Order: sequence, then structure tokens, then C-alpha cells
Amino acid sequence: MLNQNLSSQFQKDFFFKKDGPLFSESNFKKIQSYFLNLAESVPEPQRYLNFANDIRFRPAIADWVDRRELMDVVQPILGEDLVFWSIGVCYKPPMSDYQVGWHIDSHFWMRNEVLFPPDALILFFSLTEMTEENGGLEIIPHLNDPKYYEHVKRDKDHFFFEHEISEKEFGGRKPHLIQMKENELCGFASHVPHRSGPNRSTKPRIGITLRYLQSSVKITDTPLDGRESYLISGVDRAGNSYSQIQARGSIGGLT
Repeated sequence: MLNQNLSSQFQKDFFFKKDGPLFSESNFKKIQSYFLNLAESVPEPQRYLNFANDIRFRPAIADWVDRRELMDVVQPILGEDLVFWSIGVCYKPPMSDYQVGWHIDSHFWMRNEVLFPPDALILFFSLTEMTEENGGLEIIPHLNDPKYYEHVKRDKDHFFFEHEISEKEFGGRKPHLIQMKENELCGFASHVPHRSGPNRSTKPRIGITLRYLQSSVKITDTPLDGRESYLISGVDRAGNSYSQIQARGSIGGLT
């Protein structure tokens, strides 16, 4: 019933926040340690790690992206025919000016339209506390207007994207900060504008982005979309080609 309520909130507001821990404490600590160690080993100034594009980390995908804890959230929203598209590690060191500007994720998969719920779901999983001070996730809720937005240019030394959506495109809507404790989950539709600010705290801030699609979504063949995708439940309905989930075991000791 709890996850059906999350699905209802998603259909109404295009986002949800799941209160309380997602994984058991022991499993969470193993997942947290694995990704934090990897993120801290990446040299400056890279801050976003696309693990689905790096063969060294693909077994880590198999360890957890189709676990029951996640499927119980995703399947009530997207259904049984599911594709997992990418996992990204969003890492911000202490006292970092680096930030991610306003953007949407829809254009990754279909170039001639913006995907609408329930076609694609973006999950954000907190490995550390997420607050305004450390650059937590912000979204523009209730923006029922799928389109391509006017963008403005940003300084690549401080922004992940060279361009971000101009805030005047939001019609005066105020950003909503999704504050999270560690081991919590939120999700939003692929057409929802979102961003994250700089980390002004003295501790690292790290979260995981997971993208799931209905298998009816056509994954286009462009450089942006050249990431591995995996059919993890049900059947393909769009004529896509999928990679095979590799052997599990990168995150040792998960129950």
C-alpha cells in the first residue's frame, strides 16, 4: 500500500519522496562504502561518474538495480516491462563550488518529443544526507508542460553542463528542495526540471541516480544515448537492443 501511494503521488505531482530507509542498515553500509570509495578515487575535477559506461563497474549494476527494495517502488509506477538505462554517481567533495544546472532527462531517449509519465522514472538514492547546504536535489514540481526549453550558457569550471534551462522558463514557479537522510529515495518524471547546487558543508555529498524506462520507449542511436541498457523485467516492446546483466558480486556481502 505504501508503494501504491508513492505511485499515486507520482502520477499527480510527477515526483515522490519515500520516507525512511530503503535498505537494511547492513546492506546500506556496504553499498555506501563501495560507491564512496570509488567516487573519492576519481581525480579532480570530475564529479559525475556514469558507471553504466564503464566496464569496470558494470557488475555493480547487477548487484542491486533489480533488487526487490527498488522494484517494489518502480513496478507500481512503470509496470512489469522494465528497462534499466543508467546509473550515475553524483559526488561533491566538501566545500566544492561545483554544481549541476537546471536540466531535464527526457531528451536522452527520444529526440522528437519529451517523455511523459509513466514512460521514464528517475530515482535518486541518498548515500549521504541531502540538504540545501551541501547541494541537495531541487526540482520544479507540477510543471505539466513537456517541451524543449530556452537555455543559458554556464561556466564549465563550475557547472557540470555548459548550458542550463533559463529560470524564466518556469513561469515564476519556485524550486522545491528535496531534503533526504542517508539511505532514502526520491523519484521524478523525466520531463521534470532539476538541479543541485554547490556543497558548502565540510563533508562529502554523494547520491546515486538510477534511470528506469518502460520497455515501449525507443532508445535512440546517438552519442548521448550510447549507454548500455538492460531489460530487467518483462518483454521488449520497442525493438531495442539490450546488453546482458553481468555476474553479480562487486558489492560483496549483500544479503
